[in-house]
Amino acid sequence: MVFVGLMGRDRSGLLQARADWVGVLESLYAPVGDDASWARPILDAFNAVFQRADGVGLFVWTHDTNLKTIEAGKSFTTGRAQSMVMRPDAILSFESELVDAFFNPPALANTHTELGQSLSPSGKAAFSKMQRAIDVVEVIGLVGRPEPGTIAVLAASVDRKTILSRHERRLLTELTLHLESAVRLRSRPRDIRAILTPDGAVVHRESGPASTALAARTREIEASRTRRRRRDPDAIALWNALVAGEVSVVEQYDGPRRQYAVLENAPSRRSNRSLTQREIETVRMASRGLPQKLIAYGLGLSPGAVSNALGQAAAKLGLRSRLELLNLASLLTDTARAPVDPASLTATEREIFELVRRGLSNEEIARRRARSVRTVANQVASILQKTDSPSRRAIASSKLAPRGIKGDSSRSA
Repeated sequence: MVFVGLMGRDRSGLLQARADWVGVLESLYAPVGDDASWARPILDAFNAVFQRADGVGLFVWTHDTNLKTIEAGKSFTTGRAQSMVMRPDAILSFESELVDAFFNPPALANTHTELGQSLSPSGKAAFSKMQRAIDVVEVIGLVGRPEPGTIAVLAASVDRKTILSRHERRLLTELTLHLESAVRLRSRPRDIRAILTPDGAVVHRESGPASTALAARTREIEASRTRRRRRDPDAIALWNALVAGEVSVVEQYDGPRRQYAVLENAPSRRSNRSLTQREIETVRMASRGLPQKLIAYGLGLSPGAVSNALGQAAAKLGLRSRLELLNLASLLTDTARAPVDPASLTATEREIFELVRRGLSNEEIARRRARSVRTVANQVASILQKTDSPSRRAIASSKLAPRGIKGDSSRSA
């Protein structure tokens, strides 16, 4: 039996039916000293998630502002994934379109098959050459950005071409958010905000989220780690990557006593006089095409708090809507979604695509086009499916490529 997220047509046969999802999270947050000892359990746990993986890899690179130089990073691999290890200068020798596809993919979790579909003819030729060089059939890549200038990737080699189902992409995206959180923790001094027992009792607290929020999160993590729950795909949803967008709750031992440490883990942000840290990080994640529920999951906020943060950021910047804010953010960040091929949409859908990008609601589009709201809703749903966009917010950070061209072969400096 193969896990398919939910029973039905949404399946690719990629993931194990009873994968130990919580085991991957435990390995990511393990307080291990040296990098090699930290990476090995992660690779083992990640490999066990897949039905037919023949190699996995963990890569962490740092780069300059314009992605012109990649400094020597860390690479840990098993099996066929060893062929994915490349020198930084070799990676940057690829066509700029390929560099963008690898480091600024349209979603946090992708397959090489999916990335290849969005490339121009010249990009596809270069991509095929690269695939022959690494000699793998398919790669599933989880591409995270823990900090500005840092890229963290978990990759798995599998034995057949794959398109991720919606639920597989959601689960792997959640893992990517935890990968970002775990890499940040390893790169920083351990700034402990609080200590809690496994049942949520606060032993010590200095600052950060309220004790009740920390206690609730600790109990949720404990619930996900039971023998019955840890192999349930929904268990990973109990373990958010952050709490209140600023701290992580991770297990640690004080001698024989098991407890949870609350560690400072807010993503680094460049200073901004207007937007708060929460607003900046919410906009950044939304500009990467993440829907509201996954933003809330990644930051440990409620969906309502995410919605409020986007609305407040838009108001502070004098923008009329949240979608207009995301459209602007996608132009200012280095993680804009790949251009959408116009050939995949009808003429009507292309027009509606642009209206959605401009922030118009279904009701506003219906009035403008003299159509019913239901008709517009169906057309928007078709656009989301054809462009593989998880939400209207993802459309806001996309653009239509010029007619006849798939993708954009240039990369801004």
